Amino acid sequence: EEFMSLAQQVLAQSQDQFMTLANETFAKHKEGAKGDLEKLIAPIGSTFEDFKTRVDALEKVRLQDRSAMGEQIRTLAGDLIRNRVETSKLVTALSSPKGAGRWGEMTLRNVIDQSGLSVHCDFVEQAHMRVEERTLRPDLVIRLPGQRMMIVDAKVSLEAYLQASQVADATQKDSFLKRHAQNIKSHIHRLASKAYQEAQTGQLDFVTMFIPGENFYAAALEEIPDLMEYAQERKVIITTPSTLLAIARAVDISWREQNMSENALIAAELGSELYDRLQTLTQHIEKLGKHINQSVDSYNRLNGSLERRVLPTARKFQELSFAPADKSLAELEPIENRAQLPHIKTETAPDTIQ
Repeated sequence: EEFMSLAQQVLAQSQDQFMTLANETFAKHKEGAKGDLEKLIAPIGSTFEDFKTRVDALEKVRLQDRSAMGEQIRTLAGDLIRNRVETSKLVTALSSPKGAGRWGEMTLRNVIDQSGLSVHCDFVEQAHMRVEERTLRPDLVIRLPGQRMMIVDAKVSLEAYLQASQVADATQKDSFLKRHAQNIKSHIHRLASKAYQEAQTGQLDFVTMFIPGENFYAAALEEIPDLMEYAQERKVIITTPSTLLAIARAVDISWREQNMSENALIAAELGSELYDRLQTLTQHIEKLGKHINQSVDSYNRLNGSLERRVLPTARKFQELSFAPADKSLAELEPIENRAQLPHIKTETAPDTIQ
């Protein structure tokens, strides 16, 4: 019993000491772990703070961009409304023959300006022609080399095409496009009946009908595939901005070549005239050289006579002390150099210079 009592006391004391030691050890570990954990978490917390700051900045920028985008969308909506109104006005203007004609003339003028043709020598706007008491006034007359010309007309009707672009019904659209193609065909017939060739006999081979857009011509070809052949049979050439630009540039190149040919002829005439003048000049140089050589011969003869007949007698005055001793007469030397005369062949100037 005493042993059991002592054992229980010793066990109780050991447990108390163990618990005390364990608590102290756990407290130390807890403090150490807490410090280590705070050190480990500190960078993460700092990173989260930076992330939060960046997110707040991005959110602020997003709100600003959203506000600016909303303002731009409102401005764009206003512009679209204004463009719709202006487009409606433009369609209304182009639907009238007078407005469409002016637009076609402006497009034609822009194409000619881009081609490089000069208004002073290559084309004439709104020219007048007379045929059997009728006055013809084409929109443009392009002069070609060789006193030939090309007449351009830009008064094609686009009303039906514009009406087709405004309707959604396929049947109505097809009806308007067919009327558009028929209008172009009728205009070809009117151009052929004006008889521009009679007004400019021998200078005009065909009349050019200008359509101010490839889409207008393409729509007409879809309805009347043989429209080009129909026009060519009546000596009417259908052109669009791209094809007329190519033709006008070809005309500009032909004018440049014509000017170069004329300049070459002028240069040949100037060369022939210069050759004749050089021939005359070389003849004058030859005569001058002969006169120079004759002067040299006369000088040498005079010098020889002076040395042989006059100076020997004059030097005797110095020997007889009648002349100053320090002023002797110089000995004159004859001139050995002579002018080199050019070898000139008398011949006529060539007829042509290459």
